[in-house]
Amino acid sequence: MQPARDGFLQHDGVRLHWLEWGREAAPLVVLLHGSSAHAHWWDFFAPALAESHRVVAPDLRGHGDSGHADPAEYSLEHYAADVEAIVAHLGARSVRVVGHSLGALVAVVYAARNPGAVERLVLVDIRLRSGPSRHRFLDRLRHWPHPVYASEEEAARRFRLLPSGTSAPPEVLGHVARMGVRRRDDGQLTLKFDRGTLSDAIPRDVRAELAAIRCPLLYVRGEKSSLVPPKAYDEVRALAPQAELAVVAGAYHHVMLDDPPGFAAAVLPFLA
Repeated sequence: MQPARDGFLQHDGVRLHWLEWGREAAPLVVLLHGSSAHAHWWDFFAPALAESHRVVAPDLRGHGDSGHADPAEYSLEHYAADVEAIVAHLGARSVRVVGHSLGALVAVVYAARNPGAVERLVLVDIRLRSGPSRHRFLDRLRHWPHPVYASEEEAARRFRLLPSGTSAPPEVLGHVARMGVRRRDDGQLTLKFDRGTLSDAIPRDVRAELAAIRCPLLYVRGEKSSLVPPKAYDEVRALAPQAELAVVAGAYHHVMLDDPPGFAAAVLPFLA
């Protein structure tokens, strides 16, 4: 994999971190990961994109190597404002955005807030609205204790996706597991992400924001996704008639991990 460069920015009391690939003069693409994930989830896709783009993958606040917000301010609007700060820091006037799961919701809010800046938008395996049952589940998850691991090998062995369905190669899962842990003062390892990020996982509906978006849009879903049914695209298309559909065969919810080449084949032509 092509090594990434690290970037940092202090914004709204939070130290934001991102990974960057490609030439600074190339068109900018921002990749936004999902809940409890981190920027290294894009490591198997970003290098191919970086052949023609400047690629930036932020760790959303409370995730990866970005700081935790205190108090726990983790709304879609907070995430979108962080993306705005990073794009402004990079000096870009226009941007193409790819978001997965939570990152797709952030991408919709960001695009609605910056209609003149977003050239193309890719939404990956996401529902436009969440219900109370999902909120109750995430609220319970927020109170679970962080797991503790004796080694990176143990962290990789115990790593599970949520939802659990996946066709990702073991080396891909092992990589994102190892990059998602930090060492504690006692020498053991635990997850980097802040469970407080789930405190703002209230039922959300971004249909109004999506309806306001006019830029070209690609909706990507995993063929075997248990989270997003095939009919989800119909709702997207009703609100954004310009939306195109790409289905990655054999992939589940975590499309870019399940089939990096298939995901690239679906997304790269659209971004280009």
